[in-house]
Amino acid sequence: RHALRLPGFAELVCRGQAEVCGADARGRPVPQSLWNTNRLIFSYQWADGVKTGTTSAAGNCLVASASRRGLQLIAVVLNSGDRWDDARRLLEWGFGRFALRNPAPAGTVIARVPVRGGRTPTADLTPVRDLYLVVEREDLGRLRTVLDVTPDLRAPLRAGAVVGTFTARVGERVLGQVPLAVRQDVPAAPWWRRLLERISRFTSRG
Repeated sequence: RHALRLPGFAELVCRGQAEVCGADARGRPVPQSLWNTNRLIFSYQWADGVKTGTTSAAGNCLVASASRRGLQLIAVVLNSGDRWDDARRLLEWGFGRFALRNPAPAGTVIARVPVRGGRTPTADLTPVRDLYLVVEREDLGRLRTVLDVTPDLRAPLRAGAVVGTFTARVGERVLGQVPLAVRQDVPAAPWWRRLLERISRFTSRG
């Protein structure tokens, strides 16, 4: 999984064939064609890696990966009688059972909250990064999100200041969480506006 996050590795293991330059007995360059021994690359349209392995002790093995609609899954089979079909069936099971969701895309306005003493009365909050979740399909209808924002926000606020969290849950189980940040600067209002705001709050309480 770590290696697949490396662009060079990921690009290499999904290739079916490559042309390289070898050398003959006299050291002269000779072009050679190399073919991937991972047959899943050629037989399963979603496959994008990773590596075969065969020893007398371990038998036929395969680390396989496939990506569909943004979701990448990894399957590992050891001592398999048919590693290509075993890996394909595992991957199909995974795609059928799990779904990828992003309920809080980075940069989108998740909430607009009041700010005391600001030149603008509210601040827009956005996730600092995407919140990708792998959710069992049977739980999609139970997926819930919760906002937790610092109470009584006061200006000035700088863009990027973290003032809350966005949490995704299924029942009591937390699937993921991402900080919420202020999208734009909220400078403090002039002193007289802040004074009027305090007077207005005080009189409204009375």
